Amino acid sequence: MLSLKTASQGTSPGFHHHHPHHHGSPTSTSTSSGSGSTSDTVDQTSCCSLVDAMSTAEASTSTASSSATNGTTGSSSSGLRRKPTMKSSYALTSMLQQQQQQQPQDDEEYTKHSNSSPTLSMIPDTTTTTLASAIVADAAAMTRMSPAEFGAALHAIEQPSSQDSSTPFTESQLRKALECPLRQARKLRDNCRGPGPQTSWIGLPYPSLREERPFLYDHMHTHPLAEILQRTLNKTTTDLAQLHQTWDSTQMTALQHQRQLVAPLLDKHERTQFAHAYESFVTSCCIPLLHAAALRHSVFSTSSAGVVYRYQVFPTINIVYPNDPEACRPPSCDLAHGKSVGWLHFHIPLTAACNTSALYCERYPGREDWHALRCTSVGLGYCWDGARCHSFVPLNTTNATRVSLDFRILLVRPDSLTSQEDDELCRPLHLTDSLTRIPGFYEQATMDVGGASRILLRRRSSPWSAVPDARCGFPFA
Repeated sequence: MLSLKTASQGTSPGFHHHHPHHHGSPTSTSTSSGSGSTSDTVDQTSCCSLVDAMSTAEASTSTASSSATNGTTGSSSSGLRRKPTMKSSYALTSMLQQQQQQQPQDDEEYTKHSNSSPTLSMIPDTTTTTLASAIVADAAAMTRMSPAEFGAALHAIEQPSSQDSSTPFTESQLRKALECPLRQARKLRDNCRGPGPQTSWIGLPYPSLREERPFLYDHMHTHPLAEILQRTLNKTTTDLAQLHQTWDSTQMTALQHQRQLVAPLLDKHERTQFAHAYESFVTSCCIPLLHAAALRHSVFSTSSAGVVYRYQVFPTINIVYPNDPEACRPPSCDLAHGKSVGWLHFHIPLTAACNTSALYCERYPGREDWHALRCTSVGLGYCWDGARCHSFVPLNTTNATRVSLDFRILLVRPDSLTSQEDDELCRPLHLTDSLTRIPGFYEQATMDVGGASRILLRRRSSPWSAVPDARCGFPFA
């Protein structure tokens, strides 16, 4: 069990579709170089045997580890593994051939082994590393689950419950169902570690702001996000929870139907009103909320020169139809997708979200205390550590659609290059990730900390002039 300031590490699953086996008979390839006509023969059968041997050893180690953890023989995880494909063997063969051809022809060691089958001692260190990585990735692919498979697994353990229930799953059954996908999810998170373990507080920006916190906002007058979104989509119904009523599953997939619904958001002029409402919500509600919490926890003092808040230029719009298996999402976190640990995650339901229509997450990384981010009525939002905490989406078995906004905010000094190692705000190493490597993902606003009044000093640019792209998620992805 994790305490508030520490977290234990775990290792391992995510998801993707399985890849079919590639069958073929191994052959030998010969190449001639220069006038010496040296024949560089590479036996693919030996390569396949090498790959298979390493895969078998890796699978045995994983099975033994699983058995030690579960106290059983652990045959379930091994059933998900397979040998690497022949495609991987062919790639290895080509790699060996290219590296052999690049070696000097008069090298005695090269001449000595040119007509022999490759062994581990002959493979260069870089090739061995590449081979090992390929084998691990190939084996890991067999522990992944597709969205539909994950949704079916959770639906099988769902308990009959009322809409007011906090969770439709028993803890023991949920842990058992999540064991396989979590194995890969932990690995992906741990592989993204930077200056320290991602499940610890060491070197982590603003740890005191990462505790999950719900907050209320005025959705009727000040920030009518749901109403403006409904108007932007040109829907006659005022209830976003019934968007699925116009979906004919025999004619198109849920995703195709949703893309038709949100098509107006792809037009720069038609999305202007919603973009302006989102900008107002972030700068006048979410940023002041974070700023007040940071002052309360002494993340910075009132004598500070100022704090820059970077926020996603346009929110991700999540639409989860009832009984749509492709809307399910196995456990994952932002770190596993190359995002910075500095981003704080905001989840804003625009419809009621409860039972299986809600988003499920853990409160602290590694704790795996799964709970739903419930919202019985519009006007409730959540701020949580989505960079490190895993979350998942089960199969929505309710009779209502869940529509929600998800976006991210991080805190940094106006001149990030002058930040100290003990600074609680983001340092330069936290400011480059898959989202910010190319400009255009975020806007920024500066809060005057040391001034007489706490106001936003400036915004970098107008939100309606920015062009969202695939990094903002659906509907642009």
